[in-house]
Amino acid sequence: GGRALRMTLDYDGFATGVQGLGPGTRVVLWVRGCGIGCPGCMTKELWANGQGRPIEALVEQMLPHVQACDGLSISGGEPFDQALELSQLIDSLRAHVDVHVLSYSGYRIERLRRRPEAKELLSRLDMLMDGPYVQERATEKPWRGSDNQRLHLLSGRAKAPQEGDWRQLQLQPLADGSVRLIGIPRRGDMEKLREALSAKGLVLRSEP
Repeated sequence: GGRALRMTLDYDGFATGVQGLGPGTRVVLWVRGCGIGCPGCMTKELWANGQGRPIEALVEQMLPHVQACDGLSISGGEPFDQALELSQLIDSLRAHVDVHVLSYSGYRIERLRRRPEAKELLSRLDMLMDGPYVQERATEKPWRGSDNQRLHLLSGRAKAPQEGDWRQLQLQPLADGSVRLIGIPRRGDMEKLREALSAKGLVLRSEP
């Protein structure tokens, strides 16, 4: 309907050509707003809500990148706080390209399945990484921040991690002169990285 076209999504931005946050090379979208607030979260700056922006414009911006990558990974913030908006984003992208979608959530899938809006988004995902970030539960498993997080394969296209999928960290220079870290660092990596960058006069903006 007409409402669909005017729907907005509260997001921080996206990156392209990312490895280490799902199978292959991905576009990663960060949404804003999170009501969970896990201690030690890498993206506290995305807990607060911002201003929603039109989904159709975002689809146009993302399309060429999605077509050139192996899929879309949705992080944040808490994606399921905007389940219907993300469902529309995925539908709009899939009208053009059959995109593989992985989403993160701090909620457990059992809880999400009890919420109608969350079920809408789940029905569109190929993969879900669920569970809160637990600072004490360091992990060496791919694509996740802590050991308690579980990867759910939700469609026939879902791919379990292969040997080459272990963590990769990438640094993306931002327009304001700071650097964004993409990927999930091992315990202790962040401190070393911050020190190395600040020695070069660079500020690290950490986002998963």
